[in-house]
Amino acid sequence: MKLGEQATLTFVAQIGTTIIGFVATLFFARTLGESVLGSYFLVIALVLWIKAVGTVSIETAVEKRISEGNDPRAYFGAGVLLTGCVFLLTSVLMLLFQDQMRSYVDVPVTAIIAIVFGTLTFSYLGSILQAEQRVHISSMVETLDRLIRAIAQILLVIVGYGLGGLLAGHLVGVIVATVVAAVLVSITVGRPTRRHFSSIFEFAKYSWLGGITSRTFASLDTLVLGVFVSTGLIGIYEIAWNIASILVIFGNSIVRVMFPTISATKDGSGRIANLVEDATAFTGLFVIPGLVGSILLGQEVLGVYGDSFRKGAFILVLLVSARLLQSYTDQFTNALMAIDRPDLSFRINGIFVMINVTLNIVLVWSYGWVGAAVATVVSSAVALTLSYRAMAVHIPFHVPWREIGNQILAALVMGGVVFLADGAVGGSLLITLILIGGGATVYIGGLVVLSPRFRKTIARNL
Repeated sequence: MKLGEQATLTFVAQIGTTIIGFVATLFFARTLGESVLGSYFLVIALVLWIKAVGTVSIETAVEKRISEGNDPRAYFGAGVLLTGCVFLLTSVLMLLFQDQMRSYVDVPVTAIIAIVFGTLTFSYLGSILQAEQRVHISSMVETLDRLIRAIAQILLVIVGYGLGGLLAGHLVGVIVATVVAAVLVSITVGRPTRRHFSSIFEFAKYSWLGGITSRTFASLDTLVLGVFVSTGLIGIYEIAWNIASILVIFGNSIVRVMFPTISATKDGSGRIANLVEDATAFTGLFVIPGLVGSILLGQEVLGVYGDSFRKGAFILVLLVSARLLQSYTDQFTNALMAIDRPDLSFRINGIFVMINVTLNIVLVWSYGWVGAAVATVVSSAVALTLSYRAMAVHIPFHVPWREIGNQILAALVMGGVVFLADGAVGGSLLITLILIGGGATVYIGGLVVLSPRFRKTIARNL
């Protein structure tokens, strides 16, 4: 399957996931309110941090080695053993510190351990599917996870289970999706040797910080906010983050497809440079107009979840800006990892984490949730600068400025049309949805007119 087709199918699957998540979150926000939703987001952020600290480096290293095509069964088996050991260790630590965890999230530690186990297993199997260059299949299974999860959560909330229903439904979705992923993985578990473990550790000793960086970018602010602000503000902040995350779905699809492809490329840096240029050309395809849209319609979009969510409009603009910067950074660090230079990504990620942690603590303490969003923007800008410099040295490529410029110009035209229309008709939810749909149509139409590359890409992949 061609890269464009894989990226498109992955994008479509993630759009499905996003739509399901949007509908479910909208229901929970209107039914349970921002405080209960904030508590749920805080628990899930904690679970994902535990996962990131324990196994993301293992997943990335195993995916890298399997994608290279050497002894895939043995590397699969080595990853299973390492992931199992990490789960046992983290479970023991959670039981030892269960009182502290209970005071922080007010959820039984056994529930957290169960969700961690399901999340670890599902995520590991997803990385194996990606290593087999079946990223689109992995994304479809993620959509199934979100669908089952949403159905279970909605049913449990309807019968009155609140936060417990959200957590139980989350676990049900993960379990079903894990079973499906296990059936779809074509590699069987083999017996690893010391060489296989050494090879994984050789890569993982640098790649582990990449997982911490992703989790720092995604949810460190949530954990820090959990200390300084109410769960209600956390709920609004996370809704704004989720909206910003919708806009980078296509860029993330490209990242996921590119890693195993670049890793398996044997014909030199020229081919890799072309892949990186193609990825960079379309990374901002939806984030750039999304930033313009968030400036113009941020309050209206957040108001869909309830009037109390409107106060997060400025936060939304900041988080979309951070997402735009980080989406380009992800392309560059992903390529560095794929060419087996995790040491370079390690340095970039280390600086990002230090800046992000420091700024989050200082700015959240001083300025509350606005400080958290500003910390994310600043650290993302630094990471983008460093990752671009590293790429320019080790994989010389041409930044597709013309394509990015076309996207900016089309977004500005869209913004002008939406601004005028909003001033003329503004108001209701229906009008907001019409403005969003109309703006998207203007943007895509403008890009088709401005960009021959975009026209050719659409025709080729259709």
